[in-house]
Amino acid sequence: MGENIKIHRAEISKENPNEIVGTIFKVSDDAIFVKTLDGSIKLLEIQFSGKKEF
Repeated sequence: MGENIKIHRAEISKENPNEIVGTIFKVSDDAIFVKTLDGSIKLLEIQFSGKKEF
């Protein structure tokens, strides 16, 4: 199974890609974009288990 992460800051994205829900569809210098049921979410600050927030 995958690794757990904490999401510290996120916002709703205006993008609505034709992807499977839960798919990371774009990575930029300041965010990771994930497909949701109704569109997508932009992850701005995340933290992997045992690591510092970024």
